Amino acid sequence: MDFRGIGKEIKWARMKSNQEENEAEEAVKEAETRLKHSVIVGVTAVGRQGFGMTTKPRWDTANEKGRRELVQQEIRQMEEESRNVKAVGMKQQDSWLKN
Repeated sequence: MDFRGIGKEIKWARMKSNQEENEAEEAVKEAETRLKHSVIVGVTAVGRQGFGMTTKPRWDTANEKGRRELVQQEIRQMEEESRNVKAVGMKQQDSWLKN
């Protein structure tokens, strides 16, 4: 068994793990910022909805468990938005290639 290169592999694995942790921390911070901003903006009406027709859990009134759930939902929504942007970009590129 050869153990000469194992130090490099362990160092690389630690570096990769730290990068993933940093990305996760940044995603949580961005989600919290978006949630705090949504408290300031409030719930917006869509179409002919009146005020107070839709409700959304608020960051400032949620307990610790509720805040964790809100952050998870917001991160999922951010990922879905990024997927939609990629899909729209691919669609536009495809139509550009056809012309």
